[in-house]
Formats: sequence, structure tokens, C-alpha cells
Amino acid sequence: NYALHAVNLDDPELVNYPLVFMTGHYDFALTAAEVENLRAYLTRGGLLVGLPAAGFKPFDTAFRRELRRVLPDSEWVAIPPSHSLFSGGWNAIEQVAYTPRALRDDPSLMTPQFEALFVQQRPVVLVTPYDVLSGANREPNAYSKGLVADDALRVTLNLITYALSH
Repeated sequence: NYALHAVNLDDPELVNYPLVFMTGHYDFALTAAEVENLRAYLTRGGLLVGLPAAGFKPFDTAFRRELRRVLPDSEWVAIPPSHSLFSGGWNAIEQVAYTPRALRDDPSLMTPQFEALFVQQRPVVLVTPYDVLSGANREPNAYSKGLVADDALRVTLNLITYALSH
């Protein structure tokens, strides 16, 4: 039986969670203790997913900056739609639909847009500039720049399945 549970990034119990979602709206900075604990978590098999609430750019920018502090030898790499994160298992995702706010900025959006940091050829941090959680939680947000509800839920299920099977 799984339930959502908040855990601090500097908590030694972090290692007990195979998957951690991090979300927010604004800029932030990790403490030295959070950087060290998060590095240990990621190198021991954990997966961290950054999902900016409503697709807010300040969180996305901060997340990418701060996670490069955690893994300074890694570079952000685009995850293609053919990656097993999207194509594997029972819920293969070939295309997704985006909210009108997201399409206003980029009308060509048709696939999940994620980037990853890798440790030993294993993606350990995933990030997207688009809102996924509003749709997955069925929380309508007229200002959201992200995936529509059904596709947000499909992507979230794939993230969970991938984390638990890799």
C-alpha cells in the first residue's frame, strides 16, 4: 500500500524511497547537507523527478542549477520518446497533448519533454519544463503550461513504473 509522503532531502530516510517527486513554483537553493544526502541517494539507486508547478520557469531553472551541484560531472541529456521510460511496459506513450498555454509557446509539442542526469548510464534525475502534476491530480489550472489530464496521468504512471522496475 503506497501513499504520498513528504521527505526532506537531507533526511537519512530518503534512501528508503525509490522515487521522489520535487515540485514548486519559485527559485530555491539546496543546503550543503541536502546536496550530500541527495548525491548519496541518487548514486545508490534513487530517482528524483523535478516537476515545476504550473510549468513555472523559476522552479525549472533552479532545479536544473541545483541538481548540477549535486552531480557536477553530469550533463542534462534530452530523453527521446523512444526511451523505455515512455515506450516500455503496458503503457507505451507515443504522443501526448498539451494545455493551450503550453501550445501557445510551442505549437509543435506532441511528445513528453524530459531531460535527465545520468550516473553510470542510468537516469537518476528527470526534469521537464512542463506541468505534469496538475493534470495527474485532476486539478484544473487555467494558467498551467503542461500536459492535459489524461496524458499527465499516463506519464506519471510511467515514471512510477520505470522507477520501480529499474
